[in-house]
Amino acid sequence: MDGITAVTVMRSGADYMLCPFFGKCDGLLTVSTGTIAVQFIPNPLRSAERLSDLIIDAGVSRVICGFVPASEQQRLEAAGVDVRLGSCTCGVDQLIVDFADLPKA
Repeated sequence: MDGITAVTVMRSGADYMLCPFFGKCDGLLTVSTGTIAVQFIPNPLRSAERLSDLIIDAGVSRVICGFVPASEQQRLEAAGVDVRLGSCTCGVDQLIVDFADLPKA
C-alpha cells in the first residue's frame, strides 16, 4: 500500500522510540512506502494541536502513536488519517511493518 506512515517518536541520540505522549513527542518519523524514504519532522511547539497540524501538513495517510487525545483523533480521522495505537515496547520498524495489526485508536 502506497502512502506515508508516521510514527510519533522520542529521540535518544540517533535512535527513535515510540512516544507515549501525543503532543510532547520530539517529532514524527515518516516513511513513504512507495519510495521507502524516511524523514524526521521536528515538533518544536510540543502541543497536541500542532502535532496534528504537522501530521496533516506532511500528507500522512497513517499514523502510529502511543496515545492520542479524542479531539485530535477525530480531527485526524476527519482529514483521512488512519490512527493506530502502538506499544512503546516495540521498535519503530516493527510497528510500521505490523501497522494493519495494530488496534485503531
